[in-house]
Amino acid sequence: MRNHCEIKITSITAKAFHFYLSIFTLILFSTACYEDIEGCLDINANNFDVTADVECIDCCNFPTLELSVLHRISDPQLDTFYNLPLNDSITLDSINYFIINDLKFYLSDIQLVKSDGTAIGVTDEIQLINTSETDTISTFVEDNFALISRRSPRASSIGTIIANGDFSGIRFKVGLSETANTANPNLVPTNHPLFFDEGEMYFNADSGYVFNRIELLENTLLVDTTIVDTTLIEIGLNENLRNIVLDYPFSLSLGFNTSIILQIDYRDWFELIDFQNDSPSTIVTKIMENLPNSFDIAAIETSVN
Repeated sequence: MRNHCEIKITSITAKAFHFYLSIFTLILFSTACYEDIEGCLDINANNFDVTADVECIDCCNFPTLELSVLHRISDPQLDTFYNLPLNDSITLDSINYFIINDLKFYLSDIQLVKSDGTAIGVTDEIQLINTSETDTISTFVEDNFALISRRSPRASSIGTIIANGDFSGIRFKVGLSETANTANPNLVPTNHPLFFDEGEMYFNADSGYVFNRIELLENTLLVDTTIVDTTLIEIGLNENLRNIVLDYPFSLSLGFNTSIILQIDYRDWFELIDFQNDSPSTIVTKIMENLPNSFDIAAIETSVN
């Protein structure tokens, strides 16, 4: 009995040995065949790869902030909006008839405002250089500038933004802060909104950039198509810098792009302006008073791609 029992135990032990050897071999074989997955491991990126094991080199794509503008003029009688026309008649009342030939303006310091009041801007920076007869000053600032043109419907890419949570709206400036306004426009990258080798959106080294430029043609009567005068309105200088805060609650998740769609009602922008009788300085004053009320947010959209 003892020998039989001992033989049985030995037999069971051998089976167990072969079983565990098979498991070990399978694990060893599986481990040897496994290849690490390379991908983006930054959770802030919009191509964050949860299955990746190894960080890739420069493959992460981070969310961007984009801005587009709808140039509209309201019709209060029909309770609707129309696209602001260029080179076509605009009538705000029966005696205020004019034609806009061109319209451009700067927006800057574009930021998302969180529900607690803190603001988040882009992470990109640009080096601005101010040159004078006696000194050269170089300053790095947040690169969040857009040159808006009625002639161009394209959206403006503002930069990379890392943000998430609940937001109450946005804020921005119409015009340029002092640091940007004193920059040398010829020492800015040629594809940047602040670059100019000609003076259309630039006064001179003393006054800096043109914040708003409006070229319009005036008529005395709506029925008269004869052009009476051409008026060029150029607005700049620090006293004409305007801060705009717009409420628009929205939420944003990590890794999502943000697209802001602004709407401007030029009926508000040109409210109470008499282009036939007001002086250029009076027109500028009225425009700057009207600006904050003319902007609104049409939509804020988010996307991964």
